Amino acid sequence: MIPKITAVLLFNVMVAILPVYALEKAVDSNSSGVIGPASVTVLCDNVLIRIDGPKMWTPSRIEYKGTLLGVEDSAYGTVFKFPEIGFIGTAHFLDRPDGREDVKKLEYFLDDKKLDLPGQNIKGNKFRLCKVSRILECGLDSVVELRNNCIYETTVITTGKQVPLELVYNFMHAWTPIATAVLAHSYDGNELDKTFDDAGRKEYLLKDLEWAAVYDANSCKGAVSYLITKPTVGGADFLIVNAPKVYRKYYVMSFVNQTVPAGFSGTYKMVTGFFEAPLDKWQEAARKVASELSRN
Repeated sequence: MIPKITAVLLFNVMVAILPVYALEKAVDSNSSGVIGPASVTVLCDNVLIRIDGPKMWTPSRIEYKGTLLGVEDSAYGTVFKFPEIGFIGTAHFLDRPDGREDVKKLEYFLDDKKLDLPGQNIKGNKFRLCKVSRILECGLDSVVELRNNCIYETTVITTGKQVPLELVYNFMHAWTPIATAVLAHSYDGNELDKTFDDAGRKEYLLKDLEWAAVYDANSCKGAVSYLITKPTVGGADFLIVNAPKVYRKYYVMSFVNQTVPAGFSGTYKMVTGFFEAPLDKWQEAARKVASELSRN
């Protein structure tokens, strides 16, 4: 018989080890039988992203040159808001847990070589995550690529029948709560130019988004996201939410109080690049990066 004190110590050691072991084990999707890693951190050049299994293998943390810009305690990816149901998204489920994302297929590639099951930390020149999934009546074919110090995100949404919606968040990025400013430009020439404070939660909207930039004066680093492709219906507006001490989070928003038509197949593609600049030069740097990204 194991002495009581020894048994307690052994139990405590096992509990301490368990979280580390759990991260190394594969995580099941909710119903599809797809297997994927619990967490993968990918570094290519100066950009690092983390992909989380509990969020249905959606990107989370974002770093540039070792500086945290995208926080992990929030949702990224695509979210639908269905009438009388609420929000259900690729990285989370808020209002109907039984309707969460069902992942059908999951593939990882590093430097064009397929990985059967990635390790927790991988490094290379190019990375690609391909995911096929479904959220209620909406099919999703998603690709996340990391290359040339840029993050490329592509989502194809398909529907077999009409789907009434209150909105879609096509891309979400939860930037650090210490970010100090945002600059966004629309395809019709309008701009949103705001400095953040921690006085309270605020929301800002810009119609017909072309690109958006956030800047952190503390690290003199920033990110620019350029909306390369969008469908001809549904629109694509920019919403940014300033939630003090939580995030400065932006969303590409479509199908606001609209119905997705039957047989719809719409492609959304965004590329995010990064920059370093002093406070008095950051907008100039952001515009330059936006111009470069527009060529993708």
